[in-house]
Amino acid sequence: MSRLTDEDAREFPAKTVEEGGVSHLGISVRQHGLITAYVMRDLLELIACPIKEELVPKAVAVLSLLHDIGKLNPLFLQKLLGAVRFDESISRWAALAKVAAGLAEVYHAQVSAIVLKALSAPTDCAKVVAAHHGVAEGAINSKLIVSPALGGKDWEEARANLARSMMAEVGIEEWPQRSRASRDVRDEQLPLWTGLVILSDWISSRQEKSVPVGEEAEVASRLLAEAGFSHPHLRTDLSFEDLFGFHPRPVQEAFVGLYQGPGVYVLEAPTGCGKTEAALGLAYEALRHGDAGGIYFALPTMLTSDRLHDRVQRTVEKIAGDRVQLIHSGAKSIRLRLGKEGDVGGSWFTTSRRAMLAPFGVGTVDQALLAFLKLRFADLRRAGLLGKVVILDEIHSYDAYTSVLIRRLIKTIERIGGTCIILSATLTSRARQDLLGLDEDKVSPNTSPIQLTVKKGDAITTRSLESSESRQIDVRLLDAGTLDQALEEALRKARDGMQVLWIENTVHTAQEIARRLQEADGTLPVGLLHSQFRMTDREAIEDHWIPRFSPEGNELRSTSGCILVGTQVLEQSLDLDADFLITRLAPMDLLIQRAGRLWRHVGTVRPESCRSAEMLVLAFADGRAKSQLTGAEALFGASARVYQPYLLYRTKEILAARLLKGCCLEFPACVRSLIEETYDLSAPMPEEALDDVILKMREELLQHIKELSSHATGVMSMTGVRLDDEDDDPCTRYIDVAQRKVLILEEGEVTSGPDDAAGLAIWADARCVRTPAYLLKDESISLSGLYSEAPVLKALRKMRRFAGMPILILRNDGSLVNLTGEICIKIKYSKDYGVVPIVSNSL
Repeated sequence: MSRLTDEDAREFPAKTVEEGGVSHLGISVRQHGLITAYVMRDLLELIACPIKEELVPKAVAVLSLLHDIGKLNPLFLQKLLGAVRFDESISRWAALAKVAAGLAEVYHAQVSAIVLKALSAPTDCAKVVAAHHGVAEGAINSKLIVSPALGGKDWEEARANLARSMMAEVGIEEWPQRSRASRDVRDEQLPLWTGLVILSDWISSRQEKSVPVGEEAEVASRLLAEAGFSHPHLRTDLSFEDLFGFHPRPVQEAFVGLYQGPGVYVLEAPTGCGKTEAALGLAYEALRHGDAGGIYFALPTMLTSDRLHDRVQRTVEKIAGDRVQLIHSGAKSIRLRLGKEGDVGGSWFTTSRRAMLAPFGVGTVDQALLAFLKLRFADLRRAGLLGKVVILDEIHSYDAYTSVLIRRLIKTIERIGGTCIILSATLTSRARQDLLGLDEDKVSPNTSPIQLTVKKGDAITTRSLESSESRQIDVRLLDAGTLDQALEEALRKARDGMQVLWIENTVHTAQEIARRLQEADGTLPVGLLHSQFRMTDREAIEDHWIPRFSPEGNELRSTSGCILVGTQVLEQSLDLDADFLITRLAPMDLLIQRAGRLWRHVGTVRPESCRSAEMLVLAFADGRAKSQLTGAEALFGASARVYQPYLLYRTKEILAARLLKGCCLEFPACVRSLIEETYDLSAPMPEEALDDVILKMREELLQHIKELSSHATGVMSMTGVRLDDEDDDPCTRYIDVAQRKVLILEEGEVTSGPDDAAGLAIWADARCVRTPAYLLKDESISLSGLYSEAPVLKALRKMRRFAGMPILILRNDGSLVNLTGEICIKIKYSKDYGVVPIVSNSL
């Protein structure tokens, strides 16, 4: 083995680069390290955080500087040379790559960690560089420093000399140290350091060729700007009216006026009060005071984040100008430009993941929660929280499992000097206590329709407001009827010109309702919206139907009545205004959410027959199947498989008791008491409820809550790492039935996809559906036979994201075939109905 000189070390290649179909040796380890360090330095300048210097000392840039120093080893060089065309320019490297046969390669990130340890770096620093590809591979074995696999003593000295000279070039002479003043800060530092090293590495990796000596800092600044990171030039003189085009309501003015610096802010208010604008108004206060540099708006589902995107985008443009691009889960363009691993087809490609890195993003809460699970790139997500205002919307909609993860998220945001805004229409006192991590004696009971809470450290500030708006809703509880009665009433209301909303708890039941309504009256517009449509089809449905129920839809409303049937997607974040509502029984907080879709806007024109807001609650199991059901399903049908039966029972009984006093409920005055009473699981049960079925349901609920909370705690603390965070079940939600994504392409789409990889990936994402895994169990993923030469399919199979995903082709007759041409026997697909299980024989 040849001796590695200091000159060789300075020019040692870090990667290969392809030109004209031919691979050559690319940028050196030294230049790549310098550029990465300068990217880190500039990135830290962009982060607005009051405790940034304590969390991420400037010396952390040395970890970016030396993250690839371990590539200076003969076996890594051997691998590079095997990928390039041999010519005279690489003969010097070929001599260095000659090593004894049978030596086992040590992963270069581990070698980097070993080098840092040999240079007397703290173990913490070595751990960070060991994990710069998303996860540390094994323990750091310092004894390998003189191993023949790493080149022996001469190579050890050359690596050390190069590291010292690089540190001198960037002016860093010390290693970063974790905080000694605050244990909370100390506990958060390593994940943040690791995430920032990964991000700076990805950004710098776009420079694959060598650059002129001395221009590394300039190149780093250019790459950072091209990646979408720059000073946003925030406007700090905007009023609420400037931001949103209208004067603030009292609740909005009060909430924005509460801003006291980083902390946790909770807004509990009825639907339709303008919580979104209130949250963005308070986030703007954090931005203009320099306490944050970006916003992540987290919602429960992709459907809701898609709809909110445009509203947030308009506000961000006013605050930060057109140069700031908003990235969200369904974005049709990509503005973040990263290196190979973070780019299209790489380990990180999906716009939903990138939303965590962009200065301003709208997406699902899951993308933030994944930062706390043992997954590859979890630390990158954690770093994405730094310097952000994180807004958690619809916070009441999560179960006990996800709520534990959310509490961890809120706690971390507090620890890293961030601002967290929590929004809810239906939060109990106990839920607020848990979210804020408060002792019971520090929680004031929810008595007013609107409650504002601020938590800064251990200090709690609360303020209660009365709602300036009130409305009566006529509620009927149908607990002994049949579905035919409800169908007939919906048709009658629609024929009278009303816009009717019908919300079911399962996709299958919603599909069945829509089919029966369409068969009963072929002249009335009847639509269907749920989660099991391809995104491209769902967007077409939304674009057609949402305007009919929107504040600006008066002209459309006047043409005819209509019925829109859907599932839970209709109860969250969509600005719908119905004249008449039919809903299946659901837990009280969700019923109240659904009621918020009734008579939502004052200026809506309604038909003469629509004299009051009416809601019909279906609290029965469908009579056609009831005789075959037992236990909770005999009482609540398929809803008992979606929601905890005891909560359905409590909701039904409490609602029935209220309605005995009159059919009208006053909103929002009644909301607090209804929710608190429903979720008071310690309340004594009436004697008539003490039968075996009800008692069993109560015991199962209490056990379920306990098990989910324990399971979530265990998932966060488990040892080992799941290498893929793209699983269909990413462990942020508790899922009884395993889900899997399937890509469904129309026959004509097999040959008509975009030519560029980025466009193709986004185009394909819009044609994916998540469905129960058992419906896809027998579907082949092999690319052979009928579609083996289709260019779109061949290109998709080269992308990691789609390589193992089932791909089905939609024929004109509605049948689906796999890539071998075999007909699917378990599901079919319709642009009107979505994914339909064939086994149900319903459609």
